[in-house]
Amino acid sequence: MVDHLASMRYYHPQIIRANIIFSVLGTIFTGLRIWSKLSTKAKLGVDDIFIVMAQLLWYGQAGSQIAAVRLGSQVEGYFAKFDFVPDVLFSYFKVCYHP
Repeated sequence: MVDHLASMRYYHPQIIRANIIFSVLGTIFTGLRIWSKLSTKAKLGVDDIFIVMAQLLWYGQAGSQIAAVRLGSQVEGYFAKFDFVPDVLFSYFKVCYHP
């Protein structure tokens, strides 16, 4: 639990920056790929469609990561009360999945 609290407090600016940087880079490189296909009059293939779909899914994933980091930094004090929960859950999974 302590590691989660430390990551929420100290690493959330880096996580947000990394998501923004990779979103911008991905958009640039995807745009360059589509532009090069259209400028050379090459056909857009199935792989190009999948790349665009993956880029759209990345936007959703990056947005949810940023939202989770921002929300997590606001509720860190709330979860500090429940420090015993991970130990109880770990014991439960150890009993259930390791006969």
